Amino acid sequence: MSMRPASLPTHGYNSPRGSGGNRSMLTAIVMAAGKGTRMKSERPKAITPLLGQPLTRYVLQALEAAGVAPIIVVVGHGADEVQRALGEQYRYALQAEQLGTGHAVMQAVPYLPAEATHVLIAAGDSPLVTPEVFRALHETALQTDAACVLATAILDDPTGYGRILRDAAGNVVGIVEEKDAAPDQKAIREVCTSFYCFRAAARRAARPHESSRTKCRRAARRAAAPEQPERAGRILPDRHDWRLGGKRRARGRLAVA
Repeated sequence: MSMRPASLPTHGYNSPRGSGGNRSMLTAIVMAAGKGTRMKSERPKAITPLLGQPLTRYVLQALEAAGVAPIIVVVGHGADEVQRALGEQYRYALQAEQLGTGHAVMQAVPYLPAEATHVLIAAGDSPLVTPEVFRALHETALQTDAACVLATAILDDPTGYGRILRDAAGNVVGIVEEKDAAPDQKAIREVCTSFYCFRAAARRAARPHESSRTKCRRAARRAAAPEQPERAGRILPDRHDWRLGGKRRARGRLAVA
């Protein structure tokens, strides 16, 4: 199949100025390559119907409402079907083999505009995400000049999510997946969502197959170095509710690394 990018949209372009006064250009990568096995559907997960629309369209609409363009959609399982359902107004990157989110992001990197300064990374299966989440991620990245900003959430039941690890001072020092978590770590209620904002240069420089979570882990470790104490995984004030995966509601936070 052809993965030629669609024409660059000319509306809704979000380009506020960063802390240094330079123009910021924001783009996004949306993960939409999954099979939808857990949904027990033969359709690709990205286009599983929800209230008359494909699941991933809600994420795309939230990005568009936040003024993000261009949007790059990573497709894999049923790529042709997904592209037809979502439309030609987006750029598409093909992940022929589903080798994880890090690999998926790397397939999209060649489609990033050369002038992009920041890139949002979003899961395509979170239909209740709001434009405010994306605006907050971008604004925080500009204000802090962080390599990575991630949205975290506090859940009553964090089962299934990666846990946020902090040191005694409250600095983010890592993310541990549930399957790798020790019993005391599984008791942590602060979890990693699938929403990030990276400096585009940092994302382009990521190692092959390195996931967004791994990239944030490395950034957090660097930020926690003694010579950079003021930037060590700071936590921002609590925001409004996040809604995760279309099913869980949680108190949301942003953390920088």
